[in-house]
Amino acid sequence: MNQSIEETLRVALEMQRAAFAAEPMPSLAVRRDRLQRLRTMTATHAEELAAAIAQDFGHRARQETLLADVFTVQSAARHAMRHVRGWMKPRRVTTAFQFWPARNRLVRQPLGVVGIVSPWNYPYYLAFAPALAALAAGNRVMIKPSELTPATSALMARMVAAHFAPEEMQVIVGDADVGRAFTSLPFDHLFFTGSTPVGRIVATSLRSRWSWAASRPPSSTAAARWRSPPSGSRSASCSMPGRLAWRPTTRWCRARWSSRWRRPC
Repeated sequence: MNQSIEETLRVALEMQRAAFAAEPMPSLAVRRDRLQRLRTMTATHAEELAAAIAQDFGHRARQETLLADVFTVQSAARHAMRHVRGWMKPRRVTTAFQFWPARNRLVRQPLGVVGIVSPWNYPYYLAFAPALAALAAGNRVMIKPSELTPATSALMARMVAAHFAPEEMQVIVGDADVGRAFTSLPFDHLFFTGSTPVGRIVATSLRSRWSWAASRPPSSTAAARWRSPPSGSRSASCSMPGRLAWRPTTRWCRARWSSRWRRPC
């Protein structure tokens, strides 16, 4: 593997690590500012995103991109801005009677630097929905979009560079070799959405890092996608009556971004 790629990625990771160490518990104002910048970025570049995704796909309806990629991210960012204050509050938990009058509290803490590997089918939504959750939790973010959508990935990199400092969030553009180097980085949490073969590569990379993880195995979240179902009309040439089939096209496994204790989704 190209050593310059690995070195560039490690430098980017260490820069974000150092920034997180200097500010391990971002304030409510800082988190809301980052979420607002993400909302502004999404709204400002909506038409450019629609054009870039259509270019990568050969053709894709502008309305689908605005609904499935742009609106979903804006809606999620607005929801996070409304509720992040409550998410940050410590929560009282039950204290066993033998420890009274002591009290227990659950304090949510950022994990550090979160890596995100996103697929090609909804390239903006599946990259920035997890990113905004990580930002709301006080983390730093590095994103590796799919190499199958080069125009969209390049646009996302320019957008993030224009609205965020590199120690806050970065988009890493490159081919499969860059992706393998990206997943081998020692992130504090890795969020992956994609196909089963690529998922196996990511899982193998995570297992190989257990040797340096002295206290706990690498933290990760995998999001599985449902395949789009078929649909037919009454004029279709088949023995059964035509029926319109509908199912959710995505299914998410929510990550516990800001909790030091996690259960598998």
